[in-house]
Amino acid sequence: MSETAMRFDLVISGAGMVGLALAAALAPTGLRILLLEQQALEQSGALDALPSDRFDVRVSALTKASSQLLDSLGAWSIIEGLRAAAYTDMHVWDGMGRGEIHFSADELHEPCLGHIVENRIIHAALLKVVQQYAQIEIMQGVGLSALSAPDAAGGRQITLTNSDIIHTPLLIGADGALSKTRQLSGIGATEWDYGHHALVTTLISEQSHQHTCWQVFTEDGPLALLPLASTSPHYLSLVWSTSPAHARSLQALSDEALGQAITHAVGGRLGDIRVADRVMALNLRQRHAHQYVDTGLA
Repeated sequence: MSETAMRFDLVISGAGMVGLALAAALAPTGLRILLLEQQALEQSGALDALPSDRFDVRVSALTKASSQLLDSLGAWSIIEGLRAAAYTDMHVWDGMGRGEIHFSADELHEPCLGHIVENRIIHAALLKVVQQYAQIEIMQGVGLSALSAPDAAGGRQITLTNSDIIHTPLLIGADGALSKTRQLSGIGATEWDYGHHALVTTLISEQSHQHTCWQVFTEDGPLALLPLASTSPHYLSLVWSTSPAHARSLQALSDEALGQAITHAVGGRLGDIRVADRVMALNLRQRHAHQYVDTGLA
């Protein structure tokens, strides 16, 4: 071990939603924690004046258990102070048949079934929580460069991309599908392509979304319309899982033509639908690490 190595009780590689949530959960223990993040982090203050007609195209559907977890971390009140769309109902149907199912919060005597929240808002809230703890250090624009084998005590020495050397009893990889932590530790992964892309964007519907999640199973794949938090009950997040070829053909359409295609796919249930933002296609792949825990590593 280098004599100049900085010591931390825990190092988390990756300050996305998972890495930040883990740091927030462990912060009350008093552990000295280092968070490493290759990208620049968006501060929660940047979201204080959110425009009511601009949304992150990446959203998460949070169940009651998820919001309770975020509340236990101190993040849920921050999220609600920014924006979160409660949904009270879910309509799911077969676009090629007559099968349909409806879930309602009223039947469960609950105020809602869950919330749709933009990923950037969840991330910003968790970052704000973590920054309240003096014993947590965040290094931005820095990642892992090298990782030693476990020492006699089971700890790890880490070399960063800025040449800093860190020693820790435990390194946790929360750095995504192409995890540098996993690669440097020599742990393999099995992966395959689902043969589907997720087409995502923000939409405006002619009729109110009714605080409802709408999902139809089309012959081209499942399409979901998720309500977004706004002063207008007409903003929706689109997630359409479909073949790569169909996703490309949809992306090639004009906004008007794509809106018409979505309106047709959902049977006009919300009236005419318009595209309100850029359209992205995300490749859907499965990855499974061959090992999730090793000495001084998780």
